[in-house]
Amino acid sequence: MFTLLLDLLIVILITIPLMGLLGKRFGKEKEITSTYTALGLLSAILIVMFYYSSFLSYVRTSIVVSSFPSLEAAYFEVSNASMFMILLFLIIGVTTTVFSYSERSSNSTGFYTILTALITGLVGLTLSGDLITLFLFWEIMCLSSYSLVAFRKQSAESIEASYKYLIMSGAGTITILFALSLIYGMTGTLNLANLSSIGGLNANPFFSITIVMLLVGFGLQAAMFPFHTWLPDAHVAAPSSVNALSGVVVVAGILGLLKTLFLIFPSSYAIWGTILLVFSILTMFIGNLSALLQDDIKRLLAYSTIANSGYILFGLAIGTENGIAGSLFHTLNHGIVKALLFLCVGSIIHRTKTRSLKALSGIRHSMPFTSAILLIGLMSLASIPPFNIFWSELMIINAGIMAGKGIFSFIMTINMILSAGYCLRIIQAVAIKPTTAITKNVSEAPRTMLIATSILMIISIIIGIYPSPFLNLSQIAASTFSKIIL
Repeated sequence: MFTLLLDLLIVILITIPLMGLLGKRFGKEKEITSTYTALGLLSAILIVMFYYSSFLSYVRTSIVVSSFPSLEAAYFEVSNASMFMILLFLIIGVTTTVFSYSERSSNSTGFYTILTALITGLVGLTLSGDLITLFLFWEIMCLSSYSLVAFRKQSAESIEASYKYLIMSGAGTITILFALSLIYGMTGTLNLANLSSIGGLNANPFFSITIVMLLVGFGLQAAMFPFHTWLPDAHVAAPSSVNALSGVVVVAGILGLLKTLFLIFPSSYAIWGTILLVFSILTMFIGNLSALLQDDIKRLLAYSTIANSGYILFGLAIGTENGIAGSLFHTLNHGIVKALLFLCVGSIIHRTKTRSLKALSGIRHSMPFTSAILLIGLMSLASIPPFNIFWSELMIINAGIMAGKGIFSFIMTINMILSAGYCLRIIQAVAIKPTTAITKNVSEAPRTMLIATSILMIISIIIGIYPSPFLNLSQIAASTFSKIIL
């Protein structure tokens, strides 16, 4: 009906409840639903690697698929950029599923159904070739996110965080819908291919308000300052396996900006690019400075996500192929590393029942394998070469210098030093300080949790040691957007 990949995910989504019923019949609901979900997402990765292999090559490729030829809506564009992002979503989805097996104690059918709906929404959003389809899958993604944050419904903290997220993101979604209606009023079409060929929109009286609405609506999901306040609360309240998805959920806002501002309003880049540049700097400062003040380790990592969103937005604001490629490369690196960190922290919290960094001192003595993986992720987040995040951040900084924005690249470098500060603080607590009463007698994380974090660690190390293939692929993906502006 749509594309092979999206069709598969929809089938998995629909059949997970049936697997849950089968599992209840045999008393193995968690085992059957988690295995089925993991195998389904692994099948999706294999489809990307083999059926869509040409889109993972170093040749710029793009095709448009019409699900309903008689309608302008329901267009899907399969391209290098879309496959680049989808591979990230699916990898995080698989590792989250494996990790959550040991974390889940009840209602596994509901959890894996909502998790798959979130991944399906992200994939559909990435493949969307028109604004109606984009908005439809945007809503699927948002509703799934709210539900996952509130999944521990017995916790008042989870309900409060989800409600705050719902109110703020709902306001952003309404803003996006209003902007899309203005775009349709100005152009008479919602097809992205058609919109990218229409010029002269800056002469329309609704032009400026449309751009502002898009920046606010998608910027909110991207955790852009000052619309970032929902994210720390949501991360603290949500299950640790859900936290691992934080990096990719933020990417949804980035994708929204790419698909609208870059494709529809490229001639006005000087206006919205400057606005995006200012807010990217504010976002990275707010994220890093706030992270330095936290004792709650999950809240600290949440503010780190905000800071890294600022780095990604800075690459987009540069507007060149290298800048956009750096942003795409950083979404991959940050998504992998942040999932690794949240899952490691989730493993530790699963054993210690505390989020306090002070109380977790010396945890390496009791949980050596989890701590070793956590330390590797922290060194990457601290931008220490040759770990993977260093390369994407260096690429963004270099792109800024080449584009004549050296002062802003210097500001980003200062923020990287701030980031290294709180990463070293966690490293000191975990690896150097003596054990506490809480960490003294805990046991190592369950095997499935170690498998999930080890997979992400291996990917992170491979990208760090051999970044060239991933860097080249991100440049091919970025050329789709940069050539429209330049």
